[in-house]
Amino acid sequence: MGSRRFKHYDRDAVRKILDSPSASLALKVKLADAAENFGDPRGIAQAIVDHLGDAQRGFQAVLDSLR
Repeated sequence: MGSRRFKHYDRDAVRKILDSPSASLALKVKLADAAENFGDPRGIAQAIVDHLGDAQRGFQAVLDSLR
């Protein structure tokens, strides 16, 4: 279902996009050269918790809108 924020693509539109020569579902990843370049484990864990909290609040807002 489309909305102001999200465009609705039917099956034919998606097929047309995926069939185009420039379409790719590959995700680009930038890997660190060495383990010490990953950063502080506590900082990484806190960032994950923060992102998960944001996601939870977003899903809760969707759920609340469906009630």
